This record gives sequence, structure tokens and C-alpha cells, in this order.
Amino acid sequence: MAVVSLSVLGAVLSCDSPFDLASLLDGPSAEVLTISPATGTVVANQTVAFSAAGGVPPYEFSVVGGGTMNGNVYTAPATSGTATITVTDSIGETASAELTIDAGMINVGISPSFQSVFTGGTVQFSAFGGTGPFVFAIDVNETGATIDSGTGEYTAGTVDGTDTVSVTDTSAGTTATASVAVQRKPLSISPVAITVFTEQSVVFTPVGGDGPFTFAVSGGSGTPSIAGATYTAGSVPGIDIVTMTDAYDGRTRDAEVTVVPPTAVTNVDYAAGEITNVGGSFTTGDAFIAESVVTNVGTADGTADILWTVYASLDPVIGGMDYVVATGSEAGGLPAGDNAVINISGEWPLVAGEYYLLIAISAADDLDVGNNVNQSPVTFAVTAPVTISPTTAAVYTGQEIQFSATGPASRSFAITANNSGGSIDPATGLYMAGPNPGTDIVEVEADGITATATISVQAIPLPTAVDYEVTAVTRTGGGTTVGSFMTGEFTVRNIGTADGSYPINWTVYAALGTTVTGGSTIVDAGSTAAIVAGNDVSVPFTGNWPSDPGAYYLVVVVSAVDDTNTGNNSLATTDPTDITVPPEADVDYTVMVAPAGGSFEVNDPRNESFTITNDGTENGSATLTWTAYLSDSPNFNSADPIVGSGSIAGGLDASESAVRSVTGNWPGTSGVYYLIIRLNASDESNHSNNIVASQPYTVSDPAVVNYVPSDISRTFTTVTTGSPISETFSVANIGGLDGAEDITWTARASTSPEYDIGDVVVGTGQLAPLLGGAFQVGIPITGSWPAAPGQYYLVVDVQSPDDTGPVSYTVSAGTFTVNEPPDYRFDSVNFPVALYGGHPGDDFLDITGRHPGSGDHEFSIAEVAGAPGQHSIQWYLYLSEDQSINPSDTVVQQGILPPLAADATSERIEISPDTLLPAIPGRYYYILKLVAPDDANNTNDTYVIGPVDVWQSADPILNPSDTGARTEYDFFIRLNQGQTVNIQGNVNTIERSDTYVITTGPGVTELQVFLAWGTNADLDIIAYVRTPKVFIAESIDPVGNREPTAGTFDVPVTELTQYLIEAYSFSGPQLTGQYILTIEAAP
Repeated sequence: MAVVSLSVLGAVLSCDSPFDLASLLDGPSAEVLTISPATGTVVANQTVAFSAAGGVPPYEFSVVGGGTMNGNVYTAPATSGTATITVTDSIGETASAELTIDAGMINVGISPSFQSVFTGGTVQFSAFGGTGPFVFAIDVNETGATIDSGTGEYTAGTVDGTDTVSVTDTSAGTTATASVAVQRKPLSISPVAITVFTEQSVVFTPVGGDGPFTFAVSGGSGTPSIAGATYTAGSVPGIDIVTMTDAYDGRTRDAEVTVVPPTAVTNVDYAAGEITNVGGSFTTGDAFIAESVVTNVGTADGTADILWTVYASLDPVIGGMDYVVATGSEAGGLPAGDNAVINISGEWPLVAGEYYLLIAISAADDLDVGNNVNQSPVTFAVTAPVTISPTTAAVYTGQEIQFSATGPASRSFAITANNSGGSIDPATGLYMAGPNPGTDIVEVEADGITATATISVQAIPLPTAVDYEVTAVTRTGGGTTVGSFMTGEFTVRNIGTADGSYPINWTVYAALGTTVTGGSTIVDAGSTAAIVAGNDVSVPFTGNWPSDPGAYYLVVVVSAVDDTNTGNNSLATTDPTDITVPPEADVDYTVMVAPAGGSFEVNDPRNESFTITNDGTENGSATLTWTAYLSDSPNFNSADPIVGSGSIAGGLDASESAVRSVTGNWPGTSGVYYLIIRLNASDESNHSNNIVASQPYTVSDPAVVNYVPSDISRTFTTVTTGSPISETFSVANIGGLDGAEDITWTARASTSPEYDIGDVVVGTGQLAPLLGGAFQVGIPITGSWPAAPGQYYLVVDVQSPDDTGPVSYTVSAGTFTVNEPPDYRFDSVNFPVALYGGHPGDDFLDITGRHPGSGDHEFSIAEVAGAPGQHSIQWYLYLSEDQSINPSDTVVQQGILPPLAADATSERIEISPDTLLPAIPGRYYYILKLVAPDDANNTNDTYVIGPVDVWQSADPILNPSDTGARTEYDFFIRLNQGQTVNIQGNVNTIERSDTYVITTGPGVTELQVFLAWGTNADLDIIAYVRTPKVFIAESIDPVGNREPTAGTFDVPVTELTQYLIEAYSFSGPQLTGQYILTIEAAP
């Protein structure tokens, strides 16, 4: 430290101008080194961005105690404790901050915590506590419910059950759950029983349910009918059943109709009296009692049972959303003039309201229904119990909770113990915690009844780190043909609570999906300044569409050194833009002769020419403009400085050329530069060739060896861990003096766009020395990406013994996303040929045609590791004689797929229906094989299909011996249930046996076999399992010209298995005739 101090002081004393001692000790600003924030509380695993001021930059940050530092970003541990954050400037001065880590962070809560609704009903859930953003979901879905993941609006399904709703605080990974009890709406039909005359009509009424409703009739009254809800009895007596169906959920309710002839006059007439003496509780779901009187006002005694139903209704008419609250019967009816008291015991509906009680009676011998309904003379106010939700909660100061309550409609909210200084809306229950930690009590009151909730209010922890999110991407103008010019704009916002400190790098891609893949095209790239917490910035961009047609999304990817969350750094336009091939070019401008490149010294005059040509077939008419950019790479970037421009009024005629020049001076900083010429004309039909880069210009300081790397390519911006790097870079000797020593280059993967010798080395190599002003492009970076996934920059430095300057390095224009590698396997393979086999030369279409419903020969490929692929997938279908792939196996079909996203499955891949089975009978296998360079697991890359049996189809089969079957056996035959094959052959003393391979079809359990011959011989039948060859049984009757002597030789078998049936000559002279072997497959 003393040496550094003396050298600095010596430098100051050697200056001619006066100096300030405070500036020397405290830095150029003459301010003492400070750190911010200097103190505070953080929760477990929270990140906080620290900043320093004063002193002598640059600064380094370190931590003592719990937690870790990454640059200036601190991450707290999972347990409570303390930490000291220290910043050190370049002369060793320090400043420290003290943090308290509180592991008891506030988790997210959900309101309401419980709710009961009918099917199809809605509940508005809200989150409280936590830090957000919040995501709502249904964890247990018994009813078929849905929920808006952003707003928390829940809609119950169509069946009853209990659903579990959760809210997740995505910043902390914590969740809270609530329950929803879903009930079906009560459903009944009115009347439930009625007696009518033949051909009399009755209107039935739905009670409760959702609807729409349909009605049907069945029964014994001849030909009853129903139109809508109007039933008409048939012409003969009997009993009909009217069935009502609620189309909402399929529930049904039946009513019984007794049909009597017009002569069946009973003079029984029951009248229902008012419902009186209603008592008990008047709370939803509670029990009540009441009375009604039924009187037989007719002139005849009743004998049939009297049925009664009591409804709770919001109006004095049965139907609609009424509730059946009690039912019963009076056995045996009533004598004429007599009455009976009906004692009613029921339960109020679960929904609060002003209810009438309605009673409906019926009896089979009561044919006058006009007085069968009555009601209570007054309504009854049924209220829900007073409750509040949530009953307990924890929030930070200033956070809100939406309380909900049940009970009478005239209720109000209040804070009865207010230690935080909070507030609440007395009508809506929206509570806001005050600025002070403490415990608040919230009360809801209705009709003198109260319920309370307790809220724990805690201090807000320190702000979190920087978090950049791309919130909008739009295309604002330009063409829609391949290569055409286009403009756009995107918005990036700092949704964190710490101000950004580093520039934001951005890249705009044209992609065939909403994410960037290896085939995406860079449209524009650049950087924008850091953003203050809570603010956003709109960034314009320009570029050209790709040269291939397609439906392209514009995808924006941003990155910054201090961005602690990369999960929201990418966004695509809402809809793709259809990019089409334009009509054959009429006006087509291009730079036919680009600037030639060369070597210059710093600040030399610049006068470089280029030639513009109308390569189309028609004359231009619109103004043609040109713009020249000076860039450090051959890729167009709208942020590069403009060093020249001009226009040609009226454009150029067909085949006409014009020469223009870019003048001025070369930069005062040595390096490798490119002149990029960009053309534009409104009447041009082909814009794909409007940007041309020059050869490189080497601008050097005089007469030194100075190697400078540049132009790290970004061919594959998304790669996998451990995979080979497929990028290149360039190097130039900009010093003007010829190099004599080899050049050593080193490539590193870095989490920041800075040169750090401690970063992971991913490649190194040597190059021959370069002459002064010379350059070498396209140098491959040989190496592999790091084993740990993440966002990395490529940093390449070059060094040589005769390059006396500082280490020169270059950084990639943006980060590379290094993901875990994918794992591919075959999925949902369907090969009917494996089940059914076929005949030599059959194609797959023959097989599926013989077996309808078996489906096509097809398969899918799935990614099962949860990691996106980056390389294409090649698949092969082999035909093999065993279950492994051999060099002699035939590739039947092959194809290629683009890489799959994480956990994605490809579309179904169909094998050509023209694929032929082998010409030679036998047992084969088809083997699927996939190959992908980034596939992490090769143990599941093959899929064996089979065995596939190919057998002869002729019947009878003549002279089968030595027919060219591909093994030692004479014939391959497959028999399905009920099929028979007759084989004609020869056996003699030279060749004493013929052996046939028989494959049993589905359901075959027995082979019934016999041999017949016409010569003096003794032939026997032997049966084996083929693989492994195991003896089953034999038939060896000693006499006659048939085996067995009578009946058949029955061999028990298993379906879909191969067996050997052998015709064998044990003795006898040479046969001069032939035999017939008959085999039948029995179920």
C-alpha cells in the first residue's frame, strides 16, 4: 500500500497544476466512501443490490456472516442471522453495511379461505401478504372448475364436490390454499304424483336445477304424449311415468301419473291449508318446524295415501329456483269431511333470502287438483350466520387484504384495535395496513352479531434486486415480404425495487415460434441504459425479415449484469406476421461492388467507393436512399454510427449502376472496422439484398504488433451443457508491424461481459503470426460449454510474446443460454404388423385393411427430461432378423424432426403405407432408432417392434420342401382361429423329415394335426416349441397310411407363439408318392 501511495503522490507532485489533498485521498469527487443501504432487514433467500459512492473507483464487495455476494448483489441464507457487507475501493478504503436476516418471512395468504357455491357459481379470490406476483390455480378439481390464473376469479364446474384453490407467490415460491364446497342446485318436479282422466292434459313444472329442461313420458295409458312440459294421458287407464331431465348436468326426476277412465268419479277432494306455526331457527341450513291442515272437502271417503311436499320459494308460485325442504305422506287417506294436521320438519336452504313456505298435496283418488296447493301467509327472513374470512393474516406495512363476510346484507366492517395505523372500507371490507408494525383487529357486525379477524403487520424488508421484464413487443411498420425492411418497438420495465446499474443488452429475432431456437434470425441488436426501479423504456428497432417465407414472431431477448431474474427476459409479438415471397422482382437494388477493405492508420482520410445497381427488369421511380454505417462487426446494428448517406432521385433504370463514396476520416482508435451499406426504396420488390458489409478495414497505430480479437459469432444462442461450441471469432494485427511469434487464444464462458481470468476456460488454441495489418476470420472456438446451466457471455483474449500491449479481448454481443440437455425417447408406438404379421410382399396398407380399427403404423418422439433440445432429431426404421441393429440390417424409412421443447411430444409420424414386408418368409423385427447430437441419454434411443411373422399364404401348399425359406425350416405359416392349411410334401430315406414353422394367431389354444399318404411307409408327427426348441409331444401310431390312425393329433399351444410341426419317417422303403399334412387352428 505504501508503494502505491508514493507512486500516486509522486505523479501528483510531478504535475505543473495544483492538486487537492481531499481528492487524492477520497477520490475525484472528494467524498468519503459510502455504501447503500447501510442497514436493514431482509428475509430468507432475498437478494439486495448494494451501491457505493465516493472514494476511488472501482469497487469490490464482500460479505462476512450469512449469505453470498455476486458482484454487488447480496443473497441472504435460508436461516436467520446477521451479515456484514463491505465495499473496498481501489486504494483500500472500506465502508460496511449491517443486515439482519429474518427467516420468518411473511408467506402469501388467500381470501376467502372457504366458500360454498352451487354448480356454475363464481368466487373472487384475492391474495394478501407475500411480495408477488401471484398465480392462482386449482390443485384439486373434483367439479370441473376453472380459474383465471391472474385475477383469481373461480367458476365452479357442473358436478358436486370439493375443490382446492391455491395462490402462489412466484417471487418466494410460497403458497396458500382455500376450499370451495360445490353443491348441485336442488332439483324436483311438480307435481310428483297426480291422478288424471284418460286424454286429460297436465303441465309439469321444474323446481330448482339449472336447465334447460326436457320431458319424456313412458307407461301404460295407451299412447300418452308430451309436448314441452305439457303431458296428455293416453286413451286407456294405466300408470305413466313423466321423466324430466336437466340438460346442465344430466340429472333426472320422475313423476307418476295415474290415468283413470272418465267414469271413475270418486268425489274425493283434498284441500291444502295454509302453513302456520312456523318455528325454530331462521339461519341458512338450520332446522325449522311448521304445520298445515289437509281436509277432504269431497263427498266420498279417501282410501289412497296423501303425498305432500313443502317448498321454500322467493315467490308464491312453485317452480324456478325453489327448494324442496320437507316431504311426507298421510297413510290411508281421510273420510269425507275429515281433516288431519300435517307436522312439517325441514331445513332452510343454504342460500339466504325472504322465503314463502308452499305446500303441494296429491292422492291417487283425488281428481280435483285445483285446491291442492297453499302457502304461508307471510315470508320468513332466512339469514346466513355472521362470519369473516380470513380470520388470521400476516402482511407487510402498507399491504391490502380484501375481507369477505357472510350474514345479513346490512353489515359493516371496522378496526377495533388499530396498532398499525391501518384503515378499512366499512362497506367493502378492503383493509390497508398502516405504516407501523403491530397487531390489528378487524370486526364485521350485522344485526348486533359480530365476527373478528386478527392481522399481524410487519415491517417491509429491504428492496429486492434489479428485475428487468420485457412487457410489450410490436411491429410498427415496413413490408411483409422476404428480406423486406421492417420497424418495431419493444418495452422493457424494471419490475424490481432496486435501480439498475448496468446497460441492458437486447437482441430482436425473427422466429417461427414464440421462443428463440437455433434456426431463428437476428433482426437487430443493441443496448439501452439502465432503468430506475418501477420505470420502463420503449426501444425502437429496425431490420429485415428472413429470406425464407413463413409465419414469423418477433422475439426480444434482454440481459443485464445486475438482472437477478432471467425468467422474464424474453417476449414475442402476440401474433406472427406472414412473410411471403414477393412477385418476380421488377426493381431490385443491390450493392454490386462493396467497399474493398484495406489497412490504414488512425485518423487517416477515408474515401471508399461502392457501386449500386438496379438488378431488376424494370426502371425505378421512387427515390433510392443509401446509408453507410461504421461497425466493429460485419453484422448490421442500427446503433452503429452513420458515416455517410445520400439519395438518387427517381432511382435507377433497369441494369443501370451508380458509384457513390464514403468520405471522412478513420477513427482515432485502432481496431478492425467494417463499412456497412444499407439501401432503401419504396418501389423495390426485393429487400433481402439491401445490406452489404465491406471487407474488413484494419485501422492501426503505427509500427507495433497489436493483436485484437473481434466478431464472436452467435450462431447458436441456446445450447446445452457440455455440448461442443460451434462459434467463431476473428483476429487482426492492427499495429502495422509484422508478427513473428505464435498467437495464443483463450475462450472463457463468463456470467458478465467482462474479462476475468478466473472465468471458466472453454477453449484454447494457437495461430500463426500475422503480418502487420493482416487479419484472420472464422477461427473456430474448439471446446465445450460449461457443465452448469446458465446465461454466459463468450470472452476471447489473444496474447503473443511480441505483442507488448495489454491483453486484448472481445466479448460476444449477447449471452448464450446454456440449458440442461434433452432426453428423447419414442412414444405411443403403434405397429399393427407386429400383432398380425403378413404375407411376403404385403404392404402395410394391406395389413391395416385386413384388420379395421388397428390404426396406422405410426409413432411419436417425446422429450422426457424437461429440457429443450437445440439440434435436429434424426430417426431411422430398420428391418432386422433379431432384436439388435446390425450392419447388415436394412433402413426401411428415415426422417428428421426439429428439436423439441421441454416436455414436448412431436406430432404423429406415419410410416409409409407402401412399406413392403420381406419377400422371404420368417420371423423379423422392426427397430426404431433416434439420433440427436444433444440427447443426454442414449439408453432409450431404440424401440424394438415385433416379432413380425411373414408366412406363406397359399393353400394347399405344394411341394414345400427346400422352397428357399431363410432358415433350415421348410415353410413359415401363420394360422388364425378356424383356419386350416394343407401342405403337400415328400419324405424319403435321404431326406427323412420336413419341418414347418407355425405361428398361432390371437386366441388360438390348440393345433389339430394329421398326416395322410398313399405309399407303404411309416410317418410320424413331432411337435416342438420353436424358441428355445423344446419337445412337446409326438404321434407314432405304428400302422396304416394315416397318422394318427383316427382323428387328429391335438397339440396344446399359446396364442402368438411359434411352434415346429415335423413330418418324420422313422422306417420303411423309399416313398414314391407324396403326403398331405393338414393343420387346423382351434380356439
